[in-house]
Amino acid sequence: MVLLRSLRKQINKFITPEMEALSDDHINFYPGQQKTPSVQSPTKSIPQVINPVEPAEKRYSHGLEAIYALETIDVRTIKPLGSTQDAESEKEPEIAPLYTLPVISEKELPLEDKFRSEIEPLHLNEPLYLFDFSKECLRSLYSMNILLLKDLGQITYPRLLAKGIHEKYAEEIINKVPDEKKATDRTRSVDFGSWIRSLIPEKDQASFYLLLKKYELAHLFKISSMVNIEIKRMNSQDIPRLINDAILGLHTGEKKELTNSNIRLIAETFIIPWMRGRLGVATRYEIMDRLEQIGINPYEFHKMIRFITETYAKNSFLFRGFIPEIGEGLYCVSRHVYDEFIAVEKAGAEYFYSPGVAYYLDELIDRLSRESAKKWKIFSPEFIEKVLRTSKKFSLQKNSDHQIIVRFR
Repeated sequence: MVLLRSLRKQINKFITPEMEALSDDHINFYPGQQKTPSVQSPTKSIPQVINPVEPAEKRYSHGLEAIYALETIDVRTIKPLGSTQDAESEKEPEIAPLYTLPVISEKELPLEDKFRSEIEPLHLNEPLYLFDFSKECLRSLYSMNILLLKDLGQITYPRLLAKGIHEKYAEEIINKVPDEKKATDRTRSVDFGSWIRSLIPEKDQASFYLLLKKYELAHLFKISSMVNIEIKRMNSQDIPRLINDAILGLHTGEKKELTNSNIRLIAETFIIPWMRGRLGVATRYEIMDRLEQIGINPYEFHKMIRFITETYAKNSFLFRGFIPEIGEGLYCVSRHVYDEFIAVEKAGAEYFYSPGVAYYLDELIDRLSRESAKKWKIFSPEFIEKVLRTSKKFSLQKNSDHQIIVRFR
């Protein structure tokens, strides 16, 4: 018992009957939290009754409302530091456009005619004596070495005066030259009528008029009253001779050089680039159809081509000497294409070892492609098909199943 009393006394030293309440100064509150009454000892504290009608935000606060309120702020209304203007009034900075290279036209590049897709209008080569100018005007222009329409340049009053042409003659030129003949810009069409007009000589116009009348092209130029009287006085027996003299005049001097220049210009600008898009091979009929498409007057195209072909080319191909010929009525753009065409044609002929042999077109194309690949000479299937369709050595027909059959002629 004595031991128990000793233990009890020692324990009572550490236990007080009442716990001293802490003051508010010793309690750390969250920001925005209200201070509550001092904590009483458990024995004397009275429980507080919470009003159920009181809003929840008044009953309890964690102190983070100010932080969460930032989520509802419109960023556009925030003023930057050191700025007195509203954020909404500030304009967004303009984005600089991307740099692009300037577009350069063909006219600005020093290209040869064979690298262009346009040519100078052929009416610029027409001589001035075809425009019914007065003798004084022609004499003045000839004295300044102005012989062709292109020598005048742009037919405007200031430009003509700048060339030293008299005011009287400048007005005459502007009035008598048709508007369609005043254009100087490059074009993608061919005026075959102007080509023929540029061949009309200054002298012996009567014989040339008879030549044009033979081809129903006499309307291309207006003859003077003196030439008209001369034609009416002609003997019918002399007309063939005069026409022949006019044809011979086309093969001499400047007229022959002008015709050769026009043929080369059309071939290099319009025909050869077009043939390259057709695998470098085309028939005469296809080339003539191409010329008709680029001609200005399609209704008289055949008359004009017939005139140029018969009087200058002597009924041969107009572009002979400028476009290589593979066979009769078949042409290519270069010697290289010619060699490839002959190689495919020769390889295809070897498959027809007897008269009765025939192949489907796709089958023969596949065999020729494989064979050329073995010899390290690659030919496209499109080029092989072009050779089989255009070569005179092969004939293509459709069978009852609408499949193309190739046979050797």
